[in-house]
Amino acid sequence: MASPSNAYLVRLILLPDTRLFGLALLYGLAVSVLTLAVPFSVQILVDTVAHTGVLLPVTILALFLLGMLLFYVLLNALQLYVVDLFERQFYFRVASEIALRVLHAKHGYLESVNRDDLFNRYFDIMTVKKNVPPLITSGLALIFQMIVGFAVVSLYHPYFLVFSLVYVTIALLVWRLFHDAAMRTAIANSTEKYRVAAWIELLSQQDLFFKAKPHRDYAIARSRECIDTYVTTHREHFHYTFAQAVGFLLLFAIGSATLLGVGGALVVTGELSLGQLIAAELILSAVFAGVMRVGYLLRLYYELMAALQKLGYLYRIPVEVDHRAAPPADLPGSVCFRGTKAQEYGQDYLLDFSIRAGSVALLATSGSALVKACIDQLLDMREAKGGRVLLGAEPVTDLPREYLRQRVQLIDSATIPNTTIAEYLALARPGVTRSQMRDCLDLAGLTRVVDGLEHELDERLLGDGYPLSVSETLRLRLVYALLAQPPVLVISPLMDVVHVAYRERLLESLRRDGHTTVLYFSNRRDLANMSEYWLLTPTKQDCYPTLAALIEAEATWLAAEELSYASNVVAEGAPTGG
Repeated sequence: MASPSNAYLVRLILLPDTRLFGLALLYGLAVSVLTLAVPFSVQILVDTVAHTGVLLPVTILALFLLGMLLFYVLLNALQLYVVDLFERQFYFRVASEIALRVLHAKHGYLESVNRDDLFNRYFDIMTVKKNVPPLITSGLALIFQMIVGFAVVSLYHPYFLVFSLVYVTIALLVWRLFHDAAMRTAIANSTEKYRVAAWIELLSQQDLFFKAKPHRDYAIARSRECIDTYVTTHREHFHYTFAQAVGFLLLFAIGSATLLGVGGALVVTGELSLGQLIAAELILSAVFAGVMRVGYLLRLYYELMAALQKLGYLYRIPVEVDHRAAPPADLPGSVCFRGTKAQEYGQDYLLDFSIRAGSVALLATSGSALVKACIDQLLDMREAKGGRVLLGAEPVTDLPREYLRQRVQLIDSATIPNTTIAEYLALARPGVTRSQMRDCLDLAGLTRVVDGLEHELDERLLGDGYPLSVSETLRLRLVYALLAQPPVLVISPLMDVVHVAYRERLLESLRRDGHTTVLYFSNRRDLANMSEYWLLTPTKQDCYPTLAALIEAEATWLAAEELSYASNVVAEGAPTGG
């Protein structure tokens, strides 16, 4: 995917704060004009007032200058306030945009990208916050000072007009000569920065793996390669920014000396008054001092553009747009695949089966791809190539996705939100008490585990469930389902790692309550108290009354598949007649 232009990113990310920028620009322009108060006052003092020998004009001039400088201070203070207001508003707006895009991201997108690498770019909000204020206050103030200062000085003599035009032209050439290369290397350096961060995060996540000597040697070599690449791109970027900084420093030195030489010659020849020369020196000395800082400001500018490029990736997270009508108040929990045609990993599936509302069904499948196909179709995560999936009497494609995912809960990983146990279980049902939580935890065999934690129910869990084990985290997710009582609960084969006694107890509780239809995709054949037993194959799905009947049917199907596979191998290896 091609990177968006800098102009587009500025419009996308910064333009919503145009009102604040406008105020900052207005204040900056006024401040730049007021900087002329001192040079003009000195010029008047030297050319006029000093020759009168009267103190009153001097006093009036001093008071006038004080008023202008106080106004200058006020505008500077207002500018600082507006810039701080921008920082707060920008952070709130961009962080909210990112959070909403993540919440509404299209299914499958976040699974297809490196999440750590993607969301580390959030920290570039801080880069923008840090770099925009000095560019607005110092950078634009310098531009305004140059415009106003050169315009005023040019009125003193035509030579100063020529000097101003030449100076500005050379400054633009120094900037443009290295701009593109500096921008390219800034973005490359930022990319390498995130590459190093992603690698270090991987080291922390796989720390035990990398403690073995061969793995450690690889980790050290890879770390050195990532760091060396970052340092190389940083050096390349500095090569161009350093050249620009030196160019502007030379402009400062040459400009200051030239102004004094030309101005002094004009004073000697009588074409310029001493007051005008002093005023020109005071006006342009502020400009030249600003030119010395252009190298620093350009580095901030390149960092800002690189940061906007990285934030642009977060703005490009595709979001789901849902305009579906509101569903009926209460749909039954029956699930029906009616001639549904799906495809996963190049394999075609024809799904035609139904699960009664309130049933706890064990579904034996021909492979993980079929499990994924069923889950994706039931949760409307992937478009079917034909047929329909019904929740109650409503096609899932007609239901708002938010409603659908509230009605159909999925347990397919041992991960939970980074909350305390009590906070997590409280999300299952409004008003649930700690006593009810403990009753369900006891059913899952987690009471002793939770009581053994330092803060018990108030223990904060990490995203992978730590300090709970994988089995305990999965049982905690089943406890959540017991409290939430969703109309449909889909459980992936990952639940097979939980001891059969806990699975029997929890699923039996769901079956007795009768509020939840359970679709348990399992590779284990150790649960004999399920409501329904299904064997799902790519083209046929059959229900069996008992676990023994399912095991027998599955063995028959597997034997037929092995025979078919062997026949195909023999056929492919047989010589052909010539």
